[in-house]
Amino acid sequence: MFIVEPYQDELLSSWFMRLARKNRTNVSTLVCHIFKNDILAKHTSKLHIKDIDLYYFNKSQKEMIYKHTGVHIDNLQLFKYSGILDEVVDRYHKKWIAESKTHIHNAKHFYGARFCPLCLKEKIYIPQLWRVMFYNICKKHSCYLHVVCPQCNATFMYNDNGYIRDMNICYKCSFDLKDSSTHKARQKEIDAQKKLLSILHYGYYKVNNRYYYSISFFPLLRHLINTIGKVHNVKNKYINQLTTCTLAKIISHTLFLLEYFPRRMNKFYKNNDLTNLDHILPTSARSTRHSPLPSWFLNGIHYNTVISKVTAK
Repeated sequence: MFIVEPYQDELLSSWFMRLARKNRTNVSTLVCHIFKNDILAKHTSKLHIKDIDLYYFNKSQKEMIYKHTGVHIDNLQLFKYSGILDEVVDRYHKKWIAESKTHIHNAKHFYGARFCPLCLKEKIYIPQLWRVMFYNICKKHSCYLHVVCPQCNATFMYNDNGYIRDMNICYKCSFDLKDSSTHKARQKEIDAQKKLLSILHYGYYKVNNRYYYSISFFPLLRHLINTIGKVHNVKNKYINQLTTCTLAKIISHTLFLLEYFPRRMNKFYKNNDLTNLDHILPTSARSTRHSPLPSWFLNGIHYNTVISKVTAK
């Protein structure tokens, strides 16, 4: 069996694809070879249908992978974002993780992993950040990432290629994704993403000279993206239905509003006639006791809405 070393920031699914291609086989056959009499060898569809980057391998299965490849897979999976992006990140809880396969949810069109054509020209593999939905701009090339093939508009589904094609080849029309055109992102959007990457790396954020754990920030960010999207009449209901350019723009606006909190945030609510808590907050956040949103935010906007109601009278 020929071995390929994973890149430091590579997804497990990407490494499995490259390993299968190196051995001129597909992932299912590779799984059968590695796990032999284990249940995974008998039900290889588990790894084909389910999300391998969020698949729970038991200790024995991890040892089998290490025995055949010399690779520890823990750092290649997305569980490491648990406690940072959300309390738990797994295949059932992945609010900020793009789907590995996108034809889901009653056939609605959801975007999956992102890709940078310039990165693919340098090395053909899938970095972990390409599945994190706030990552919309390549930090190396400062261009917007793609979510579809520019030739046929098919979603980027590198894990459907098997060993027949490289991951840079569109599974639907065979277009070489390395040849996709690129568009440079605006500096304020690049700066906004840098802030989010810093929060993801360190696990905390700063508001008004106080530090908080990132686990309270990302639910707030998601909520504000939805609010700003509604104000600007963005038609798509879900974040993973937005193009990378649109999402980067809204995220930049969100971080701008959170600066000097609560002044800019309250002004935004006032200018857009959002002075009623029922219009501002989702149902789950209207009780401070069980709210997924941080108390500093709830207290700030609650004060604003009360004052607005009094003034209106």
